[in-house]
Amino acid sequence: MSRPRTLPAISIIILFILNAISSFAQDSHPVPISISDVATSYSLSLTRQDAAIQDQIRNTLAHYPLALDGKNFAALNLFYTADAVANYSEPINVLIGLSQIEAVLEQSLRPVLTQHAYGTQVIEIEKGKSRARALTYFTATHLGRGNATGKAVLPQSSYNWEHRFVQHTVQADLNSVLDSPGGACCAALSYVLGAKVVYPLSPGYVGTTSSFWAAQEQAVTPNCIVEPTSAKDVSAAVFVLSTVGKHTQFSDECKFGIKGGGHTPQMGAASQPGGVTIDLAAFKQVDVSADRKTTSIGPGNRWVDVYSKLDSQGVAIPGGRVATVGVGGLITGGGVSFFSGRFGFVCDNVINYELVLPYGRVVNVNASSSPDLYKALKGGSNNFGIVTRFDMKSFESGPFWGGAVVNPITTLPQQVAAFVDIAGAQPYDEYAALIHSYAYTGGNWFIQNEMQYTKQPAQPYPPTFKPFTDIQPQLSNTLRISNLTDFTLELATTSPPGRRALFITLTHGLSAPLITQIYNEADKALQPIKLVAGLVYALSFQPLPTAITTKATPANPNSLGLDASDGNLVLDLLTVTWSLPADDAAVTAAANTFLAAAKAASVKAGKSNEYLYLNYAAPGQDPIRGYGAGNQAELRRVSRVYDPDQVFQRGVPGAFKL
Repeated sequence: MSRPRTLPAISIIILFILNAISSFAQDSHPVPISISDVATSYSLSLTRQDAAIQDQIRNTLAHYPLALDGKNFAALNLFYTADAVANYSEPINVLIGLSQIEAVLEQSLRPVLTQHAYGTQVIEIEKGKSRARALTYFTATHLGRGNATGKAVLPQSSYNWEHRFVQHTVQADLNSVLDSPGGACCAALSYVLGAKVVYPLSPGYVGTTSSFWAAQEQAVTPNCIVEPTSAKDVSAAVFVLSTVGKHTQFSDECKFGIKGGGHTPQMGAASQPGGVTIDLAAFKQVDVSADRKTTSIGPGNRWVDVYSKLDSQGVAIPGGRVATVGVGGLITGGGVSFFSGRFGFVCDNVINYELVLPYGRVVNVNASSSPDLYKALKGGSNNFGIVTRFDMKSFESGPFWGGAVVNPITTLPQQVAAFVDIAGAQPYDEYAALIHSYAYTGGNWFIQNEMQYTKQPAQPYPPTFKPFTDIQPQLSNTLRISNLTDFTLELATTSPPGRRALFITLTHGLSAPLITQIYNEADKALQPIKLVAGLVYALSFQPLPTAITTKATPANPNSLGLDASDGNLVLDLLTVTWSLPADDAAVTAAANTFLAAAKAASVKAGKSNEYLYLNYAAPGQDPIRGYGAGNQAELRRVSRVYDPDQVFQRGVPGAFKL
């Protein structure tokens, strides 16, 4: 692992807290308290200019449990100076030198297995800043070996349980750092979260890596995976990754990815090769409020999990249109739903975010608490923290009409005319949702229209979609009245998991000649890769009318940068899936060729728009820039306010940065 720069030695006094410290009263049976409560139990006065020294002390203390649990007692001299003294045995107030410290620990801890959970909570810098006092909370588990295997044992003379704390005077020298398998961050995470950190070949590790949608993400091998089950777990993980990551200057082993549903296809978007992945799969809450106007959902849900619970209650929320897409990524990237004509982007319907900020602080973010951060999260992706709960506007909803119709490519002129008729209607029918696609598979092009009409009660074959439903011949037709879950499952069948995949996108104004030309450019770009094994190649056009883009208001803004002045837009998505890694370069080149030609055509037609839908963007595209210079500058400002060390810029390289 990389070595940190040399830091000055700091003399410190450490209070090793063996159990709860709500008071310093002696108690032979103390009750543990949570690490997050320690700071309020022991008050010290700190000043802002001491932050750097505090970080040095925290980083030094983090190595202590690594040495003890690894039985590498000689490693203590890597960060204790030769004249360090401490107390580890009775009588409590007698200090011993470094060699005796090592000997005492060797004798008392060698016979047992130990696991220390570590968290420095309060540090006081004394006058002159040459000395400091640190309050540190340890929970220690000691398991016997040999005849004592499986039993909790207390190492002789190591700690005196009648005393709530002992003082150690040490001198910190950060010239060296302990090396540990999997990297310092994985080791530190294991000490804090125990079995919730899993490693290669374990069932939990394999379960996470295999659950990504695209084969590229399934192939990523982080050093370890964190499987939190609560916001406190995420807080602890982010605290460790922020603290140790900063100390290592965010070396690769301390960089991390954040996985919700894991549907983004590019490698490293939600995982971190050679680093840490935080898998939020356990966050599957779906809770409808008593008045049914708010639904709280966890970021580990896929949309099928959400809708299957809400359908049975006659409630809906704006969300993803494909069952297997994850909640977290779709919402923080903006999100388009079947209900967008009425309610705007999915992010426009978030009332409150429960968010874990850098260094582990858990906050609720809403229009009242933090309006700047609230706006930034609406389109800001993973750049500000980890969302552990979304509180969404919900509404009464039942079955509605929808489904898919497939026609031959020979109907293209009628198809384009129908699309422009619906997408440009004044006013736009706010109940209509449409994905108009050209798919190449099995050596042939087909046209598929996925249509939903969400008006209640269900209205079969509404006049809005007559331009499409009248087109003949129809190769297949699944139009029906059904529920939200069923329609999203149908869309998911067109994009099965486990294949190599690529998305690429652009946005432009509404124009029948331009749509036809963009299809032709897609067909040209396809030619060099038509024989690629397992190829499925699809170009989709989706209406993005002002009925959607104007739902954001000054009282409920987002960061996407769209308004009425953009007019009625079209959102284009090229999706390619294939089988073999050997074809990656050719497929990527073809997609880039298409994008360049389509963009040039939109510019020539005077219809180009810089907005890029983040959830469809490819590596190399810059959707944050597409929000406009003002919005990008504001996002960067908010990032500096809430993340001054830029943990989520430097330590979370996946997806799209500010």
